[in-house]
Amino acid sequence: MGTIISLTLFQNRPQVVTTVYQYLVDAEKKFSANNDNSEIMRINQSAGIRPVSVSPAVFDLIKRAVMYSKKFPNSFNVAIGPLVKLWDIGFSGQRVPSATEIRQKLKAVAITGIELNESQLQVYLKYPGMAIDLGAIAKGYFADQIAFQLKRWGIKDAIIDLGGNVVTLGHNQLAKNSDWQIGIQDPKKTRGEILGKVQLPACSAVTSGIGERNFKVRDKFYHHIISPRTGYPVENDVAQVTIFSPSSIQGEVLATVAFFAGITAGQQLVKQTPNVAAIFVTRAGEIKLTSGLNFKKIA
Repeated sequence: MGTIISLTLFQNRPQVVTTVYQYLVDAEKKFSANNDNSEIMRINQSAGIRPVSVSPAVFDLIKRAVMYSKKFPNSFNVAIGPLVKLWDIGFSGQRVPSATEIRQKLKAVAITGIELNESQLQVYLKYPGMAIDLGAIAKGYFADQIAFQLKRWGIKDAIIDLGGNVVTLGHNQLAKNSDWQIGIQDPKKTRGEILGKVQLPACSAVTSGIGERNFKVRDKFYHHIISPRTGYPVENDVAQVTIFSPSSIQGEVLATVAFFAGITAGQQLVKQTPNVAAIFVTRAGEIKLTSGLNFKKIA
C-alpha cells in the first residue's frame, strides 16, 4: 500500500498478526489502483465497455464511497482517478498537466457515471476514461475491518497504524490513566517529527495534508489533494488536518472534506459532527484546535 503498517498488541497472539497481515495482502490484491489484476483495475479497464462483477467487500466500499461523493460533491470524489493519474504526484511521472488535459479529464470524474447493481454485485463506469480511486477512503475501511476482527478475537487493547491512519482500541496498558497519546505530524518535517501530542481514550486518528506528496516547478508548489471541480491542487490556508472520530472511515472522509473547507469552515463542520474533534495546522504553522482536546505542544 506504499506505506509502513504496524500492529501493536499487548498479548502474545502471533496467529492474529499473521491473519491481519494476510487480510491486508488480500485487500491490496482486490483494491489496488496500480495492480493490473485487482478488482478496481478491472472496473477501470472496462469503463464504457461492460459492468464488472466484484467481491462483496469491494462492492461495499465503492457503494460507501459513492454515497460520500454525493454528500460532499465539492471535495470527496471516488471517480477522481483520471485526475490523480494525470498529475501522478508522489510518483516518477509527476508533472503539471496542461489546462487542455485537465479540462478533458474533468469530463471523466462525474459520479453520475458510476452505476451500481447491488443484486448482481456489479460496478459499471458508463463513460470511457473513467477510473475509480479509493485512495481517500480505503485505509480507513481496512483499519475499521481490522479493529472489528480484533474485538471478535477477544483482543481488547491494541494499536492499528496503517501509515498514519491510526486506530487505538481499549486501554493503553503503559499509561496510568489508560489514555492513548497520539503524535501530530509536523507537515514541514519528515515523517515521525511531531508538533505535539494529544491524549485521548480509544478512537481513530486520520490525517490529511500536503507535507509528503508534493513538488515544485519554478517555485510554484503543487500537492496531491486535487479538486474534482477545478482539476488542480486545492489552494487554501490548510497544511494539514487530523480528525479524531469513532471510526476510521468517517475520519478519512472528514479529513478530506475539512481540508477542502479551510480552517474556519472546517472547524465549523467538525463542531457540527457528534463525537468528532480536529487539529488543523495552517500553512503559516499555526495550530487550531476544536474544543475538548488535551494537546501538548512540543517546544
